[in-house]
Parts: sequence; C-alpha cells; structure tokens
Amino acid sequence: MKNYLNTLKAFTYILVITIVLLIPFKGYSQQTVSKPYLLWKISGNDLAKPSYIFGVNSAYKNTDIVADLNKVLATTEQLVLDAKKENTPEEAAKIQQLVIDTEGATSFYNQFDAASLKKMDEFFMANYGADFKRLSVYKPFMIQNLIATKFITPFDITGKFTEFSKNNNQTIVGLETIEEQIKEFDKIPVSEQVSSISKLIQDTDKGKETLKRVLDYYANQNVNGVYEEIKDFGNSETSKIMLEARNHKWLPQLIGLMKDKSSFIAIGLTHMLPFKDNLKDLLEAEGYQVTLVK
Repeated sequence: MKNYLNTLKAFTYILVITIVLLIPFKGYSQQTVSKPYLLWKISGNDLAKPSYIFGVNSAYKNTDIVADLNKVLATTEQLVLDAKKENTPEEAAKIQQLVIDTEGATSFYNQFDAASLKKMDEFFMANYGADFKRLSVYKPFMIQNLIATKFITPFDITGKFTEFSKNNNQTIVGLETIEEQIKEFDKIPVSEQVSSISKLIQDTDKGKETLKRVLDYYANQNVNGVYEEIKDFGNSETSKIMLEARNHKWLPQLIGLMKDKSSFIAIGLTHMLPFKDNLKDLLEAEGYQVTLVK
C-alpha cells in the first residue's frame, strides 16, 4: 500500500479497462499485422519533421514491441508523456497526501449496497489484509485501481521509453503534473465511481472474453474493434472529464511541442479512439495529417 506512485501510474493508462475488462487471460490470437500496436504519424501543416502518437494500453504486455518503438522514438527529438513522473520519495509523499480523503470516507462508504460491501470486504481482506471500511479513506479512483491491479499487472511501457530517452539525452515533457492529474480524477462524480467499483467487484468474470477481444483488436491494429467493445464509456461523465476536456486542454500544448521539436507522444489509447472530441479528430481539424503506421 506504500507504492502510491506505481499505483497511480497504472491507473492513468487503464482507466477504461478497469471498468469492465479485468480478468487474466492466456495469450492473444495470432496477429496478422507486422506492427502489433497502435502508432499514428502526424505530418503536414508546416511541420519540419513528423511526430508520432503511441496509444498506450497497459493491459497489453508485449515486450517484443519495445525495440521497434524505440527505433521510432530515436527519429524524434523529444518524448512527450501525459505526466512526467520523477519517481522520487518527495513525489511519492505528495501523492500519498493527495490520494487520501478522510473527510469524505464515510459518505463514500455509505453509497455501496450490502452485497457490494460484503464482496469488498472479502476482496480487500484477501488481497490487502484490511477490510474496505479501513481502506475507504482512499479516494474512489484509488480503490478502483487497487482492485484493477489485482487482475492486471500493468506493463509500464512508458517507463521503457523514458529510460531510452534519458540514455539518449532526449528532452522529456509532461502534459500535466501528477497533482493536476489527480485533481482531474477528483472531478469524476463519486456516484459514477461507486457504480464502476460495484461492477468490478460483483462481475469480475464478465470481462474475461471482452478483455481478450480488446487485446486481440489492439494487436491487429483494429481501432474500431477496440472502440466498439468500450464505446458505452463515451456516455459517461468520466469520459467527458478524462478524455474530452483533457484532449482540448492538450491540443494547443501538443501543437506547440510538435512545431518546436519532432515528438514521440505516448498517451492513453482512449484519447485516440473515435470518442467525441478525440485527439485524432482535433488534430485533423487543425490541418494535420494523422495516419496509422502499418
């Protein structure tokens, strides 16, 4: 429970998957493409050199793609992440303060029905050695993530990119600070988070086949296939807060960064899926060409 930084890092990339897709799986279907990942090239609009956006899917653990993606990263001048993480004790201590809400704990706890509370107690006692009442001091998004990370061991591919960029003296930029990111999570209605947590804890078996399909689609560059599996997420307040609003906030930052230096941008896949106001559409509306690298 002390490694708040890694827990938060995982959450930023599996926000949607934690809602419905949280069961271990055994392998992927045979991929039919040469590049089993989703990477978009951004060109045109007077860019001196192209930039790239990589759609991060932390549930997809394929170490074989790292070397291939690092070759693309090497052609650019800077790495752009949703948030640049320092991995320092000071940062971890700050996160610890930000993810706890003792004043809201009782209200949060009381929104769960008896069946969900029973499941929560069983789950947290088995996995963390404490009942849910004790852990409800954590903010809802942290509880959701603590559940999710027991079903999926996130693959921190952005850490691989960061290591490569540091070793090659590339600039590393964050679109947000960790504190800003947590404040975005705080905007999500507690009632919506309670509903997501209840579904996670009550219906864990439901996501097994869905998760496998999503990962198969991802490995075969089927953007629409991934979207169709999780498109209901687009109707939620969470989507408006975590995707639409942030995409609009990031757009001018990304345009400025790409004009200044060729960039390898690694952000959550959902920002590029065809939800309302996705980054691909927003960039194309500004005159850029955004094409999937095949």
